[in-house]
Amino acid sequence: VPVASQKNALRDGRFLTGEIVSEPIENAFEIPLTWMHKGNHVYEVSNGQLVEKSVEVLFQSRSHAIGRGLDSGARVLNESLTNAFDGMAVSIESNESQD
Repeated sequence: VPVASQKNALRDGRFLTGEIVSEPIENAFEIPLTWMHKGNHVYEVSNGQLVEKSVEVLFQSRSHAIGRGLDSGARVLNESLTNAFDGMAVSIESNESQD
């Protein structure tokens, strides 16, 4: 983005900080890249099994992705399992204490 500057001209090697303002992205989610595999796939947990889902990646930073393609409230595998596969049986670990 061209920036016009009169005083203290911005030279090569100098950096700016700023803020980008945009419209909200509807029906989108943000997840760590470590939860994704094959570039744009995640494992959703459904009925005690992993279901491989392809998602649309709208934006990707060094650590996170913003995407579309999951239903609201979907449970996604939140760790990298080397041997995970579509249909693999899993159980959901609850953080809630039981009385």
